[in-house]
Amino acid sequence: MQMLMNELFALTGQGKTCTLEHLDMAQKNIIQVREGSYLMQLNILSSKQKRLLQAIAKRVVQKLSHRKHLSKSMH
Repeated sequence: MQMLMNELFALTGQGKTCTLEHLDMAQKNIIQVREGSYLMQLNILSSKQKRLLQAIAKRVVQKLSHRKHLSKSMH
């Protein structure tokens, strides 16, 4: 959480308002910076743990995509 807040602070100019675009950019920046660490952590998981984590991630992405689609269709 602290890393996200730091990134948002850095992306938002003084006197400016933080937007959803800033949030998207901050998330992408953090993932890019931490990618090596995430890959190392993934590599130490057993194949069962890895499959479970990937299935959970896939389900989360599906739910988020569905919510985004619903949000767009309501506007």
